[in-house]
Amino acid sequence: MFGTGPSSICADILATRLIWLGLPVHSSGSASMAHGLARALDPSSVAIGISLLGHNEETKNFLNIARKTGAYTIAISSRASGEVAEAADEVILFSPVGAWRVPGSAMHVPSVVLLTEYLCLCLEEAEALRSDQ
Repeated sequence: MFGTGPSSICADILATRLIWLGLPVHSSGSASMAHGLARALDPSSVAIGISLLGHNEETKNFLNIARKTGAYTIAISSRASGEVAEAADEVILFSPVGAWRVPGSAMHVPSVVLLTEYLCLCLEEAEALRSDQ
């Protein structure tokens, strides 16, 4: 899991929530650390890059590295197109709260927190269905 700036906070929130579900997750706000972790992924792995505007070079590179290892890649962004979305197998879109952001704003964090809770609810429900079978 990787993001820069305020998206790094979002990556940490999502990682923490997934860890509490019992999933092995790594998140780093350091591009060099995240790129190194991405190199260790394999086809059983999922790499998630978070970028509000979808044009962050480091997040795009993280997803590209992960994709080369065979990992399934997901971009979380407010834009369906752009470099980050193109580097991912799947794109999850969200809308930031309030007016369009100013540089350095963290206004997209509440939207990603809500998305995090929804994704974890879906995972919990899927696990419950699998356990019932």
